[in-house]
Amino acid sequence: MTDNIAFTPETLGRRWQCSHQHIRDLVNKGKLPAFRVGRLYRIPYDAVIAFENPKEAEDVDVKPVIKAPLIVMTPQLVRPIE
Repeated sequence: MTDNIAFTPETLGRRWQCSHQHIRDLVNKGKLPAFRVGRLYRIPYDAVIAFENPKEAEDVDVKPVIKAPLIVMTPQLVRPIE
């Protein structure tokens, strides 16, 4: 049931009582696995549990952030933004 649960940096920041920017910093440093939906970060529930309990969650398989290029669509042109 936890397969579909993902935190935003804001909701995880409230859970951990820190700023959403701190969560984003952890993601960008590779310390907290996450995935992106467009421009938005999502942190899987299993990654949060593994981060909170590193000794208990050694067998949890979490993946690092996958950064895909942002695509801007206009009526005349579709191009990646870098």
